[in-house]
Amino acid sequence: MAPGRLLRRYRNAYRIGKFINGVGLLAQVLGFVAAILLVIGGGVLANKVDPADPVVQWVIETFKWRVQDVQAAIFSIGVAMALVTLPVLWVAGVIVSGVGQMLKAVLDTAVYTSPFLNEEEKLNVIR
Repeated sequence: MAPGRLLRRYRNAYRIGKFINGVGLLAQVLGFVAAILLVIGGGVLANKVDPADPVVQWVIETFKWRVQDVQAAIFSIGVAMALVTLPVLWVAGVIVSGVGQMLKAVLDTAVYTSPFLNEEEKLNVIR
């Protein structure tokens, strides 16, 4: 195989590995952002509880709650959703990043042991 085609193949594969790793990091960051937004959203919704609202009245009468209890429940739901969303997206991001890192490690081995590339070409591909 011509070294030019081989270099292109390795460079493209490294790009894919970096992209996969970046997608994993993005999922991790989105997990944090989503969790923060869920907590903030729960707080905002809890503060907007209108005691005159028929649904709020039904909850107050059915469960014998106060308005503050309804607000606390709404905020707690936001926190619970955040506590589920964060680890799910974080773990998914770690797994995806791991796949990207493994691809790059396999490519490092393939490039390093390639008999078709000289030392300078190997260094240029790995960078």
